[in-house]
Amino acid sequence: MKKVICLLYFLSFHVVIFGGEFFELSLPIVKDTTRAKLLYFPYNFNPEGILILASGYNSDGTIIMEKEWIDFAQENKLILLGLSFASNVEDLKNGRGYYYPSKGSGKLLLDGIKQIYFKEIPIFLYGFSGGAHFVARFAEWVPDRVAGFCAYSAAWWDDPKSLKNAPLGIIACGENDERLGASLSYFLDGRKLNKKWVWVKIPDIGHSRSAKLESFVRDFFKCIIYKAAQNDVWVDITNGETVFSNTSNLKTALTCHLPDKKLIITWKELNGIK
Repeated sequence: MKKVICLLYFLSFHVVIFGGEFFELSLPIVKDTTRAKLLYFPYNFNPEGILILASGYNSDGTIIMEKEWIDFAQENKLILLGLSFASNVEDLKNGRGYYYPSKGSGKLLLDGIKQIYFKEIPIFLYGFSGGAHFVARFAEWVPDRVAGFCAYSAAWWDDPKSLKNAPLGIIACGENDERLGASLSYFLDGRKLNKKWVWVKIPDIGHSRSAKLESFVRDFFKCIIYKAAQNDVWVDITNGETVFSNTSNLKTALTCHLPDKKLIITWKELNGIK
């Protein structure tokens, strides 16, 4: 009986699509989820970390098929993994479902990762919209496992936690997205807790993915991977000026942390700061 349960618990399939190939790992359905799968590419290197991509509400994980993410993962020896979780929208709006890692989906992801790679290695996460809901909460739930994350345009956010070793992160939203106010408030609340977060407000864009943001996210992750923190810098989110004093609460809230000075130019361009 135990052998049968084990076979049902993790089912992996080899899939070929659009000239590429990946594995699909089916996970058990936990409470308030309707789908739980992980998509990932085979790898022939000793991985430096795992890169998890989570796009919109109930997305299928096929974002990993995009060339920019594939190339980045291969160049930096990251296992590329796509989150394919789903829940009913009513559950998600009422504090249940896969948006809330502490209620089952987080453990499900970690258990699935163990089937893909047996050692604990750094996790990097990028999430847009529904994916941002999961990513932001996952980074707060198991901060010791997360090396860096980007949560882009969630509709609502939990209060950030005071954590001793909070991971580096990007909180982002489009200037014309109705989620902008909630996203900025979450960022400011996190900065008041001294979290080393980056704020990004993308001009002239609503609720949609941004190629420029995703390029910046990859550069941000690369700085973390190669430990460029000795070149880190604080900048004022209103004008992009370098800040050397980070003591007052107001100034703390209105600054963001870049893990490397070389990101300043692209960060300013992304935010439309001259």
